[in-house]
Amino acid sequence: MNTNLKFANIVDHGLVLIDTCFILHPGFENFMTYYKDVIYRNPIIILDTIISELANLSKKDAQLSGRINKQLALVNYYLENNLLQGRKDFAQQTKHADQVLLRIVQQYHPTNDICILTNDKECCKDIYNILDQGSSYHKHNIYVMGFQGPPSSKKLALWEKDGSVKNSFFLA
Repeated sequence: MNTNLKFANIVDHGLVLIDTCFILHPGFENFMTYYKDVIYRNPIIILDTIISELANLSKKDAQLSGRINKQLALVNYYLENNLLQGRKDFAQQTKHADQVLLRIVQQYHPTNDICILTNDKECCKDIYNILDQGSSYHKHNIYVMGFQGPPSSKKLALWEKDGSVKNSFFLA
């Protein structure tokens, strides 16, 4: 994998999916603004499971509901402006977003490069473990990216399998 890889190259050549925790990060809006021209060419996929998870979190946590509702409003704005592309999970085997993301990576990785935007290091490890499955052929790349540093950080990181940083990108 090229360590000088830029997010724009990943977006231009693969499927990009977003996880709940990435949307909840304070840097989400800045990320979407910074990369809007790139993302507009190939919108980020958001699963209905992620939107449902956000809505359920908003109902369950009164302290966080204001922030979650703000992020949900941003999601709706980005959906309306074709920066996010909603996808329904037809299998609906689970309502847990990480399990759905893993299943989609397994399904589409043989034919597509895939990038998952998440801040969940355990999910990161699980995604990269798909590459270790001996029974499947891997011609395409898997990338896991998330925010690096404190919540105010404007740094995006390409994660290694163990959750360490392989490469970082600063958002202006």
